[in-house]
This record gives sequence, C-alpha cells and structure tokens, in this order.
Amino acid sequence: MVAGVWVDASSSATERVLNAARARLLNDPSFQFSFDPPPAAPPTPAWLRWIAKLLNLILPYTSWLLWAVLIVGVLIILALIGREVLAKRHGGKMARAHPGPVLADWRPDAARARILLSDADRLAGEGRFAEAARLLLHRSIADIEERRPHLLAPAYTSRDIAALEWLPERARRAFTRMAGPVAMRSGPPSTAAPSFRTATLLPALGASLLMALVFIGLATFAPELRGAEDDGAHALSRSAVGFAGLVRLLKETGTPVSIRRGAGLSTGQTALLVVTPPAGVDAKEVRSLTRPYKGPILIIAPKWVVSRSPRHLGWAVVHGLLPPAAVVAAVARPEIEAVKRSSGVQPLVLVGGPYQDKVGQGQSLTFGPIQNLQSHASNNGAPILQDAHGAAILVGVGGGRTFVLTDPDLLDNHALANPDAARSAMALIDLLRQGGPVVFDVTLNGLGRPRSLMQTALTPPFFAATLCALFALALVGWRAVARFGPTLRPERAVALGKRALVDNAAGLIRLTRREARMAPRYAAVTRHAAARAVGAPRDWSAAQTDAYLDKLGDPAGETKPFSDLVAAAGAASGNVDALMRSAGNLYKWKSEITGGRS
Repeated sequence: MVAGVWVDASSSATERVLNAARARLLNDPSFQFSFDPPPAAPPTPAWLRWIAKLLNLILPYTSWLLWAVLIVGVLIILALIGREVLAKRHGGKMARAHPGPVLADWRPDAARARILLSDADRLAGEGRFAEAARLLLHRSIADIEERRPHLLAPAYTSRDIAALEWLPERARRAFTRMAGPVAMRSGPPSTAAPSFRTATLLPALGASLLMALVFIGLATFAPELRGAEDDGAHALSRSAVGFAGLVRLLKETGTPVSIRRGAGLSTGQTALLVVTPPAGVDAKEVRSLTRPYKGPILIIAPKWVVSRSPRHLGWAVVHGLLPPAAVVAAVARPEIEAVKRSSGVQPLVLVGGPYQDKVGQGQSLTFGPIQNLQSHASNNGAPILQDAHGAAILVGVGGGRTFVLTDPDLLDNHALANPDAARSAMALIDLLRQGGPVVFDVTLNGLGRPRSLMQTALTPPFFAATLCALFALALVGWRAVARFGPTLRPERAVALGKRALVDNAAGLIRLTRREARMAPRYAAVTRHAAARAVGAPRDWSAAQTDAYLDKLGDPAGETKPFSDLVAAAGAASGNVDALMRSAGNLYKWKSEITGGRS
C-alpha cells in the first residue's frame, strides 16, 4: 500500500510529525485557508446614475454627434489655414495701404533719459560694460512696446527688431548700435559666483547614488522578492488557492522539496515535477517545459478566478470559476478534452482505479468538502483516482509518466485546513513521487528567475569585482566634485592684445620646431634695440656695433660683454635649454645698458 504510510493509524510517528507541522501551518497568520468572497460593490452615487441616464438618451445619436464634431473641427482648421495664407499674401499690401501712425520723435523725455544714462554710467564705472549696454537695450525695447503695442513678438531677436519696417530710421540706427555690443558680449567678463557648493552637492549626490543602487538591486532581484505576496495558484503563494502550505508540510515531514525558478532543470532527473499552469498560459510554454523532462510530472489544472485581496497582502478574493475551455487550454494535453463540475458542496472519497501499478485496487483517500468538484469529462487517458461516481480526478497520460490533477482543491492551502485532506494530500504526493524528491515549477506563473548579467555581477564570486568598480567610480566622482568652481565663460576664438599675438607666434614657432634656431636672431634684435637706444650710427656693421656695445658695458655688472653673449647665442643653436639661457643673458644685458628702455 503506497499511500498507507499516511492513511494508517494516527498513533504512528509519521502521523504525529504531520499533525505537528500542520498545527504550525494553521497558526501562521500569513496563510489563507478559506475563500474570501469579493467585497460588496459600493452604492452608485445619484449623480453617476443621472450621467448614465443622460448617456443612454444620447447614445442613439452618438454617430451623428461625432460626425458633427469632426466637420466643425475640419472647418476650424481650414479657417485658420486660410487666414494665415491671406495674411501672408495681402499683409504687405494692407500695411502699405493703411500705414499706422508714425511718430517722428521717439526720444524719451529729458528726466527719463538722465536717469537711464546715470544708471548706465554707474554700471560702466564699475567695469560692468555688458550690463550697461544691456540696460540701454532693454529700456529701448520697453519704449518700442510703449509706442507700438503688440508690435514685438516674444521670440524676436535684436536683429529682428532692427529690421521692422515701422521702426523710424533714427530709432533703428540707435537700437542697432546698442544691440551690437550686447550680442558680442563686449567688455571684461564679470566674476561669476560658484555654481556649485560642495556642502550641498555631496549630500545630494550621495542620496542619488544610494537610491540608484537600491533601485538596481530591487530591479535585479525583483523575481526573488515576489511570490509570497502573489495571489496566484503556485508553490510560492500563501493564498487559499496557492500551494505554499503543501511545500511547507513536505519539508517539515522530511520530503526533499525545491522550487524551480530558473532554467536549471535536468531532463534526466527522477524527481516529481509539479507544474501549476495558470489560465491564459501559452500551451507552447507548457509543452516545452514538460516534454523534455524524463521523470514523473504532475500537472495541476487551474480552477478559480481570483484577484488580490484588499484586506491582506498575499491573499486572494474568489470571483468564480474559470470557463472549462480555459482549464483545458492551460493543461495543454490532448487527452484532456473537457472538464465537468459537480454542483454544490459534497464530501469526496477517491477510489483506486484500474492503474494497478500506481495504487492498490480499493484503497481510498478521504478529502474534506470540495466545492464544485472539477473532474475529467472524457475517457481519454488512464484514470488513477476516481470519485464515488467514477469520474476521473487524477489521470495518467503519456504512457504513465505525466499525471493531470483536474481539481486543485485537493492540494491547495484551502484543502489543508481539513485534517483528512492534509493527510490525503501528503499520501497523493507520496504516491506519485515513488520515493524521489519533489520539484515545484513557478516559471509558468511569471516568477522565473532568468540569469542576467546584473545578477551575476551582484552575486559571489563576482560581487567583489563589482564593489571594486563602484569604489573606483566613487573616487572618480569625488575628483570631479573637487574640481567644481566658478562657471567658465567661453573665450574668443581669436584672442586680442599683444600677449595673445606673442603666444600665437610662439606656438607657430614651436609647431614648426624652429625655436632652437632663434638665438642668433634674438641676439641681432637685441643689438639693434640697444644701438638705437644709445644712439649708435646706423651705418655701422655688426662687428663695429658689437665692439661699441662692449665698451658701454658696466665692468661691475653681472653680465658678460655683448660680443661674448652673441657668440654664446650662436653656439646655442640646436639646444632649447641653451637658447633659454642665452636669451635670458641678452635680456639682462639690454636692461643694464638701456635702463629698461626698448
């Protein structure tokens, strides 16, 4: 007797273990053991009923109303398009035919002009030249708005305003002269305050980083965090239609149990694979899961239409029975062509059928009351367990390797509230597993855990490398924060001034790699400048000028005679370091001779 281990006398040690495990299960407040009816619908407000009546009255005329709204909308669009076309085609003629009044004098009164110029002079005196020009420009725009309301559009630029036909010529010239410096951003740049404060930025950056890490972790391990709070009929659900109670009883009574959430199912296992396909599941997914597996398979058909309970997280509200066609489609077995249901609530006794190698003839399993018992309606397959009327509840298909349980209320959490049903449920699983382990699959219920790159990075042994990468990113971020300062203003593409000209010339010489040849030429330039400063004759040769300049040298000075410096400059060709020393000595000599004069 395969199931006799659970059905025999209650004084056995195994029975005591089951009773203790079941008592702990019933005391767990997170489990639901009874079907909760759907909450009563709130009464419909009077105003909503009035709106419903109104809609019922206008419903026969809905199509006419839609056509009317469509026609009116098309007419409005055509009118707008026509107005724009006429405005572009005849706007210039109308403007010339009916010119607006033009004021000859757009100058402001003397008091306003003095105040405006005083403010502009104050800003210019503080070095804020761009702000002064912008002040004059904005006051001019305000004057134009005052004299010509609705003439300026918000999107107009200074160039658009200067091109307006109704603007007097004198006002146009004055406006253009003021708008030019503002557009070019003339004047020295103002010192901007720092755009970022480290004391404010660091906490915000840390909080953002922490929230990002929490979001990534939750998104990565979301499938593992779901299950117990789900109200579906699967091995992780603690609702009345779930099977988490059966999993717990099997574990506490010593049966090896595991829950499959990924793709790690070996086709050569001998474990009993329990599949709980929900209504609406793709039949191809069910077949792709069960066909390659070589061990025993138990397919538990769905039965109830449920929704999440508003009163308790993870519990279910039963709304009714699934259509029989949906049950057959979820099982995805050709042998199960139809199911039927027994009306009312009645006790059920399952009797061993002709499947002699699985259950002894006449052995019975007693369950508690089952509402709307769901059974196999055709003669396909080999019935293993039948009710008292001969209807098959557990059917063997596929050569005895696959079993279909048509009513889930024999094994779900709702059934375990009855002691006889709990004992019979354990006997039924023990009958099918034949001493092997039990594997509950939840991938068909949307609770699979596909292996992703993010999960690999956040689980050992790769988690250490992930931490190192995050630490490196934190260091880079800290370095970036430390470099924050005042906002950098864009520089001119071509800089102004003598320094910029010298820098550009030096860059060009450096780019052509001719700086080492500059020493003799710099000596010649120094000779010419010194000779001009001391009044030496212009018709002298270089040797005569050098001899003359040697006589002018200060014997107590720190520099050498000029001829020695010229010779050192000639020897410095080809060596950048020698070039710099020679140029420094020539400059120091010229400063002593000329007293700093060029």
